[in-house]
Amino acid sequence: MLPPVLLCILIWSVETLSAKELDFSTNDDELIDYINNYPDIKWRAEKSDRFKTMDDFKMLLGAFRSSVRNPARKIISHADKNIELPASFDSREKWKECPTIAKISDQSNCGSCWAFGAVTAMSDRVCIHSAGKKIVELSPTDLISCCKLCGAGCYGGWSSSAWEYWVDHGLVTGSAYQEKTGCRPYPFPPRLLNKAHPNGMYRTPKCEKKCENGADYEKDKVYGRVSYTVDQNEESIMKEIWLNGPVEAAYNVYEDFRFYKEGIYHHVGGQLLSGHAVRIIGWGEDKGEKYWLVANSWNVNWGEKGLFRIRRGVNECGIEGDIDAGLPKL
Repeated sequence: MLPPVLLCILIWSVETLSAKELDFSTNDDELIDYINNYPDIKWRAEKSDRFKTMDDFKMLLGAFRSSVRNPARKIISHADKNIELPASFDSREKWKECPTIAKISDQSNCGSCWAFGAVTAMSDRVCIHSAGKKIVELSPTDLISCCKLCGAGCYGGWSSSAWEYWVDHGLVTGSAYQEKTGCRPYPFPPRLLNKAHPNGMYRTPKCEKKCENGADYEKDKVYGRVSYTVDQNEESIMKEIWLNGPVEAAYNVYEDFRFYKEGIYHHVGGQLLSGHAVRIIGWGEDKGEKYWLVANSWNVNWGEKGLFRIRRGVNECGIEGDIDAGLPKL
């Protein structure tokens, strides 16, 4: 039997090496090294040009998360549907007639992830449910500036409120900054394409109910028919994506996610920072590890060409507990 002092040292060492709450806030290299040498790690970490500091990273995390669900919000489970789901699925392959599914956004220096996760999934579903006859890009600008009940625009918002706003008020069209098409294009340049990009957060744009392209604002609107939350289990989420298209997901973000480069993410180190919202477009399995295939809004030069994979079936970082979706009014 080990002497008490040695036993205490051994227990302390094991806890120190395995604790996810270690403070890496002042040493990026130490956290990256910790991740890449973590036992049985399924993903690789490296420094990103997009995030020079942790503050750069935190400003993009704008998904408000609530510990209590809205009791009035409809919950869909698809428990009554007997569907033989494939081991892997990619919405881009099933609905090739819908180019929006493959597009990767750039939210710039604005905590508008909650809006991008919503409008990109909405746009995908408009195309999917019209059998490719209606292809639109709904405007995140319209959502962050005009939905006052959604939250605080560039300073964060609730995903569920975004979907409810789509049903109640509709959203106009609007492309990425560099394309400048649609009624209300995004006003902020991609993070790495503008050399004079400011370090701070952009202010939420004003709610202007007029189109930059001269179209009629009200006539340009596309509405949702219904919005809902998807039941928080793996099979329900898979069925929803299989039947209706990509969904929006909000999850907890820790310091280690800042350095994600490739692989199947799971949290291994660093403090909890905030919430982030994204679009799940499919799922798969790699060497026995199940994952969700996720489109982010940090441009194509981040992660796996703008995408990332995260553990599936274990509610990693709470990603399976906060899924929102809806159907378009066509």
